[in-house]
Amino acid sequence: MVEHARIYSLSSRGERPSPGATLQQSTRSRRGEGWLQALFFSCAAASLLITVVGLSVLIVETIGFGRQVGWSLLVASDGWDPSGTVARFSIIPLIYGSVMIAVPAVTLALVMAVAIALHSEEFARPGARRRLDTVLAVLDSVPAVVWAWIVITGLAPLLSSWLSPDTRLPARLLAIAGLVAMLLPEATRQLRAGLSTVAQPLREAAYALGAREAQVIARVVLPQLRGWLPAATAFSLARALGEATLVTLVAGGLAGLPGDAPAPVAALTDAFVRVGLQDAPQGSPRDEVLFALALVLACATLVLH
Repeated sequence: MVEHARIYSLSSRGERPSPGATLQQSTRSRRGEGWLQALFFSCAAASLLITVVGLSVLIVETIGFGRQVGWSLLVASDGWDPSGTVARFSIIPLIYGSVMIAVPAVTLALVMAVAIALHSEEFARPGARRRLDTVLAVLDSVPAVVWAWIVITGLAPLLSSWLSPDTRLPARLLAIAGLVAMLLPEATRQLRAGLSTVAQPLREAAYALGAREAQVIARVVLPQLRGWLPAATAFSLARALGEATLVTLVAGGLAGLPGDAPAPVAALTDAFVRVGLQDAPQGSPRDEVLFALALVLACATLVLH
C-alpha cells in the first residue's frame, strides 16, 4: 500500500517511478496472485476429491450388494419390498414413481416461471419487480418440511372438502403441488436472468418495424430463453428427484393424510428414508441396498448438472 502511494505521488508530480520500484511492485502482485491461485485450486481439488471419494464408497458398497443378492434383483419385475418374507429389491418401481412425481412438477413449475418472468420483465413496474424479488426470496427460504406441513394440513383438507366421500385423495398430486411451490422461486429467478439479457435496442427496433407486443415477445424476447430453459429444467429436475422430506411425508404417506388416502407412492427418496429408519443389520442386503439407491440418485444428479 505504501509502495502504491509513493508511485502515485511521483506520477502526480510529473516524475516517473524508477524501474526498480515498478518491478518490485509487480513481483509482490505476482506473489499475491500466486497465493490466491493456490487457494482456489485447493478448494476445487478438495471438492473434486470429496465427490470422487463419495462415489467410490457408493460403488464399492453397491458391488457388495450385487454379490450378495445378485444384480438381476435390482431390475426384476417383482416390485420393491425389502422387509417382506421374500425380500424384493427391484428399483424399477421406485424410478418410475420418482419420475412420475418429478416430471409433472418440473413442467408445471417451468410453465409458471416463464409466465411470471415475462410479466416481471416486460410488464411490471420497477416497484412491483422489487416486491416480486422479496416474495421469491421468502418462498425459496421455506424449508421442505414446512411445505409438506402446508400441503398436509391445508391443501389436503381443502381438496377433501371438494371431493365426494368415496373419492380417494391423490397423494401423488399433493406431492406434485408441494414440489411446484418449492421449485418455482429458483426457476423464476433463472428465467428472469435470461430475459434480462435481451437488449432494449432489439425491442425498440422490433417496435419500429411495426411489430406488435405479442410478436416482440414471441420473436425477440422468448428466443433468449433457449440457453436458460435447459439449465433451469436440469436444475429443477435434479432437485425434484432428490427431494426426500416432502415426497416421504406427502406421497410416501409417512405423516398420514386426512380421509381415505390411497396407498403410498413408491419413490427413490421415500424408499431410502423408510429403509434407513428400519433397524437393519449392518452388511445385510437390506442395509446394502441403501448404497445402491444413493448411487442411482447421485448419478442422476451428476448427469443433470
